Amino acid sequence: MGTFIITPTEGITYNSYFIPNGAGCATQLTPVGDVANWECVDDTIAIPDDDGTYVYSNATNAQYDLYALPNHTTESGTINYVQVLSRGKATPLGQSIDGIYKILITDDACANIYKSDDIDLTTSYNTYNNVWLTNPRTDAEWSWGDIDNLQIGTECSSPSVIGALQSIFRPNGAGDAFSLGSGSLGASGAANNWECVDEESPDEDITYAYQGGALLGDRYDLYTIPNHTTEVGTIDSVSLFMRFRTTSNPNEGKWAKAVIKIDGTQSFNGNSNAWESGNGWYLLMGYNTEAYIWNKNPDDSAAWEWTDIDNLQIGMWFHYNTQRPSGMHKGTQLYLLVDYHGLTSTEIRTTQCYARVNYTIPPTACTMDKPEEISVDHAQNVKMLNFWSGRRAVYGLSRNNRTMVMTGKLYADDACDTIEYVRTIAESGITISLSGLGYNDYDREVKIISFGWKKMHDKPLAYEWILELEFAQ
Repeated sequence: MGTFIITPTEGITYNSYFIPNGAGCATQLTPVGDVANWECVDDTIAIPDDDGTYVYSNATNAQYDLYALPNHTTESGTINYVQVLSRGKATPLGQSIDGIYKILITDDACANIYKSDDIDLTTSYNTYNNVWLTNPRTDAEWSWGDIDNLQIGTECSSPSVIGALQSIFRPNGAGDAFSLGSGSLGASGAANNWECVDEESPDEDITYAYQGGALLGDRYDLYTIPNHTTEVGTIDSVSLFMRFRTTSNPNEGKWAKAVIKIDGTQSFNGNSNAWESGNGWYLLMGYNTEAYIWNKNPDDSAAWEWTDIDNLQIGMWFHYNTQRPSGMHKGTQLYLLVDYHGLTSTEIRTTQCYARVNYTIPPTACTMDKPEEISVDHAQNVKMLNFWSGRRAVYGLSRNNRTMVMTGKLYADDACDTIEYVRTIAESGITISLSGLGYNDYDREVKIISFGWKKMHDKPLAYEWILELEFAQ
C-alpha cells in the first residue's frame, strides 16, 4: 500500500496542568471543608467548589501557603511560560485597601519565594493569574527540572475594615414569660416554648408556640437570647422578626405583636421597660413573616448599645377579640436582627490553585498509510454584470482556494497515537507539508480544514480516516 508523511512546518504548542497533590514548604492558612490545606484548593479545574472547601486568613499580618505539585511525565519541548491561577474572594466585606493578595511560586523549597503584584479581591469568587515567562530565580528559560521542583500558593493579609454588618440572635432559654390573663403560650413539638421558635429555617407546624384550646385570653412569651461576642461597632437598628399564623378564619379581632423587654422589669402594660410592636399584625391562615424595627432604645430614646442587647429579652404576643372562636394562633420562629457598622476583620479565601505550563515541541514527522481516494476541488468564482437589455458581461474571474479530500485506513500498533497527533496538528491550525503521495501537485504545503476518524477494530488496531485539506497560498 505504501505510506506518505505529514510534517508540521513549525512546532506544536501544548498546555499541561498541574494541580496540588501535597503540602509545600509553608502552611499558615486555615483549612475549611477538608483536613489538609492542599486538599482545600485541589478542585477539578473546570469545577471549583468555591465555599465547599477553601483556605482562609483574617489576620492583619501576611500569611501564606505553598503546595507541592506532581512531576511532569511525558511532556517535553521548550517551555514558553508558567502561569499560576488562583480563585479567591473577600467576605463578608470587601478587602481592606491596605490588605494584600498575591500569587506565589518557589522552586527551591522556600529558599526564594517570588510573588505576583498585589491583587484587589472582590466579595465574589474570581480566578486570578500571574505569568512567569522565565524562572525568576535564574532569569533563564524554564526547564522541566524546575517544573518538578515547583511549588505554588497564595499570600494574604486582612487589616480591619469599616462596613455595614448584621448579627442574628435566636432564643436560647425561657425569659420572664408572664401573661396578660391566664399564662404563657403553649408548646408543641418541643419541651420548652423557646425551643419551638429557635430554628434557623422555619419548620412551620413541626414546632410552634401557640395560644388556643384551653388557654383563654391573650398570651405572651419572653425568651432570653445570647450575649453578643465579637461584635464591635455602632448599632444602627434592632429588628424583631416573627413568623406566625392562625388556624381559624381571620378577622379584625385577631392580631400578633413582637415584643422586646429591657432591664428585667416583669410588667407589660403601663411599664416603660416592655414594648410591643405598634398596633401589631392581623393573623392569616397561612404562615407569614413580619418584622418591627426599633431605631433607638425605647427605654431611654438613646442609641442602642451592646449592653442593651445583652440585657434584652424577645417575645411574641397573640390577641383574640372578646368573642373568641375556636382554633389557635401559632408562632413558629422568632429572632432578633442587629444592624451595625464598625471595624471588623474580613476573611480572605482561596478555593482553587493550580499551574499551567505552556510549551512547544519541535516539528515531528508523522507516517500514515497512503489514502485510498483523493479528490480535488478546482471550483472558480465568476462575477458578471447584468444589463437592462438582458445581456451579461464577465468582469472578474477568480479561483477558490483549492481543496483536497483524502480518505483511507490506518493499520499500525501505534495508530491511536498517530490519530491523536494529527488531531493536535489540526487543532493548532499550523501549515503542514505532505510528501510521498507520488504526485507533485499533492506533495505540497496545506492546512487541515477538518479531520475525522473511526476505529474499525482493535486486533489488529485499525482506523478509517478522512482529511479535508486546503492548499496553502
